[in-house]
Amino acid sequence: MKQTIASLVALVVLAVIAVVVVIAPSALTEPFTFHTPDLIQRAYTVAAWGTTITLGLLLAGIVIAYRLWRKRTALWSSLLAGAPLLVLVAAVFFSRQHLAEWIMFAPPATVAFDSVDEATHVGEADYIMGVSVGDEARAYPILMVSYYHIVHDEIAGEPFVVTY
Repeated sequence: MKQTIASLVALVVLAVIAVVVVIAPSALTEPFTFHTPDLIQRAYTVAAWGTTITLGLLLAGIVIAYRLWRKRTALWSSLLAGAPLLVLVAAVFFSRQHLAEWIMFAPPATVAFDSVDEATHVGEADYIMGVSVGDEARAYPILMVSYYHIVHDEIAGEPFVVTY
């Protein structure tokens, strides 16, 4: 019984470590905060090794679960062992994804521009980037441009790109 509980705890610990490995790069590079070069390097290192680490954790989890199931333990322990294994499999998949890009940089479904009078979401102290061509001008709030990093627009029939 003690060995069964120890195996289940080990599986849960492996699953927690895998989740931390997947989430760490996004958490370390939280948007709109200051990042030192060292912090960015750590985040990229974890991301670069994430798949290898999570695969190793999954293989360790499979070995532990196999030993647990081979002993023909109680049904409840076999079922409980499946949950951390599913988390480990998901961690391997998500370690290859860029979670921050899914959350932060999904392109908007529609883009709309407001006139100066309608732009109540832009405050007096907000920074903007401005572009003018001839008599036409556009202003882009830095907070919005920094969220998507790029704006495609057109002034006087000429397409252009603003990026930050």
